[in-house]
Amino acid sequence: MIAFVGSVFSPAYAAARARAPARGRTDPLAFCALNVAFTSPEGRAWVMHEGLVAGRRRDALTLGDSTLHATPDGLTVTLDVPRTRFGGGAGARLRGTVRLEPAFVDGDPVLLAPGQRWFPIAPRARAAVRLDAPGGRFDGHGYHDANAGDGPLEAAFDAWQWLRWPTAEGACVRYRGELLGGGTFETALHWDAVGRRSPLPEAPWRPARRAFWRVPRGLPTDLGVRPRVQTLLDAPFYTRSLVLGADGRPAVHESVDLARFRRPWVRGLLGWRTRVEPVAAPPARLEVTP
Repeated sequence: MIAFVGSVFSPAYAAARARAPARGRTDPLAFCALNVAFTSPEGRAWVMHEGLVAGRRRDALTLGDSTLHATPDGLTVTLDVPRTRFGGGAGARLRGTVRLEPAFVDGDPVLLAPGQRWFPIAPRARAAVRLDAPGGRFDGHGYHDANAGDGPLEAAFDAWQWLRWPTAEGACVRYRGELLGGGTFETALHWDAVGRRSPLPEAPWRPARRAFWRVPRGLPTDLGVRPRVQTLLDAPFYTRSLVLGADGRPAVHESVDLARFRRPWVRGLLGWRTRVEPVAAPPARLEVTP
């Protein structure tokens, strides 16, 4: 699940920024979106919904009829949004809650590229998902992070690979990618049981089998010689996968090809999996100090 304040993959947001006479004139709260991908043995549910009216308080962000609410124990997300049909139509509503209880919190940012910051907020957490519609539940490992940038992702990166897995008491993340114009970045971090962050030793990456859209995937050797890869989400410029290491431990992997995302044909396909909601009212503006 991803909540966008200023939807980074929105053609409408990109067009609004291009029309702005000066930097900073486009309000990201006017271009919020919610993305939910639910996969279970019983079926799948997909939401990519742009143009949601946004409201914010010190401890909550509202996107349409859904709310992300910070609690003393972690984060509670209340979902009430129509599923997205192929072609951008509205399907049956997805309703339910997601509760995340971090084992520890790390708020220190990591600079991936000039003006692009990553916040690994909850590298290890317990997640509880309860969907009333279409129905389904999950209890297990969870993770929460955030990205913030001074410009579009495609203006900073050509591609990246990201992998996160739990350890016996903590968690590990490997993040590597290619910068626009040349150069690479790589960060590899480990958190212990109380959230102390330390670097991981270097590890070689090997190419992994590609899915239908042929987005490149790579895996580090941390997970063994022949990890099993199950594709959860396959799009023209993005894949998300479940990876099972040699010892059976699960990891979540994502691969993003922003060089491909910049191509007009890829942006043209976004509308087939995205619902754009006409904003009938300006976003709520509650100026508070976080």
